[in-house]
Amino acid sequence: MTVLPDWHAIEIAQDLLERSGKSYFENDFDLFRSCFQIPQEFETFGGKRRISTVEELRALFDGMLKYFKDNGITGLHRRVIAARFLSEDSIQSTHEAQFITDKAQIGSPYPVMSILEKRGTDWKVVRGSYALLKDPGHELAFNVGTVIEPG
Repeated sequence: MTVLPDWHAIEIAQDLLERSGKSYFENDFDLFRSCFQIPQEFETFGGKRRISTVEELRALFDGMLKYFKDNGITGLHRRVIAARFLSEDSIQSTHEAQFITDKAQIGSPYPVMSILEKRGTDWKVVRGSYALLKDPGHELAFNVGTVIEPG
């Protein structure tokens, strides 16, 4: 097994962040969908959930768009802090996310840990752990899919 260097894992993870972030501000669900594997598992302090359908992923996307609109969010800064290959087809990545309005940053950056897997020729997020700030609107956007474990 040939495992690529960590800098390559960072590039792959950052590319997924940039594409999924761009999808929000261009209202491009197809681009967003291309970044995530279904089924998809994620957790927040509110619990662990599974998205099993495109419709559930769409509900997450729409929830985030509503959160952005309701809070005047015009930008999203995300940067990979660390990433490493677990195997040729799997990456563990951690990034920070920060919301931005026309006037300022909102709150503090929050960390996200993701597992990325290569599916065919494409890399996709298959699992994520989001340490969301105490923000009911943001948490509400993640209130989709099937509850696996309550928070």
